[in-house]
Amino acid sequence: MGHMASSLGHLPRGRWEFDEDVTRVFDDMLRRSIPEYETMRRLVHEVGRSFIQPGTDVVDLGCSRGEALAPFMREARPDVRYIGVDVSQPMLEATCRRFGRELENGMLELLELDLRDAYPAVSASLTLSVLTLQFIAFERRVSLLRDIYEHTVEGGALILVEKVLGKSAELDGNFVRLYHDFKRSSGYSQE
Repeated sequence: MGHMASSLGHLPRGRWEFDEDVTRVFDDMLRRSIPEYETMRRLVHEVGRSFIQPGTDVVDLGCSRGEALAPFMREARPDVRYIGVDVSQPMLEATCRRFGRELENGMLELLELDLRDAYPAVSASLTLSVLTLQFIAFERRVSLLRDIYEHTVEGGALILVEKVLGKSAELDGNFVRLYHDFKRSSGYSQE
């Protein structure tokens, strides 16, 4: 993957979005802002791999730079299609650069698709939604989950990783404080 660009000092201009600047520093940004990031990635792969069935799709909703799909594709099965879905053109371009060979040989397909409006025509034995649902409007989430269910084969699975709220304001406040402490210890400022 080469040298990872540092996200320290990256300040968005205007509204935060998944643009070229964020894409460039995205992997570092995730590692600095998600507690136990490597453990989460490893567990998604370890749990997910047992659900993959011949002749089906492995789908990553909000694939960004392809980090969640990468370990599955390293164990490439010729009878499985890997599909990355994202709405951000810069993220998809970065994924194209990263997985050019896999795109050329048909192992990987990338779809520019806004999940708020549409869902891919897939037959998934495994769907990944890793920190994606939070970017979908609350009123669309139930129908998106229905779409996932309807495009999942018998015995297939959805692995959903998301931020959660604490049961009470006090508990939630403690989680937020710990999270901000973690980000500060990773080199991020309040800005």
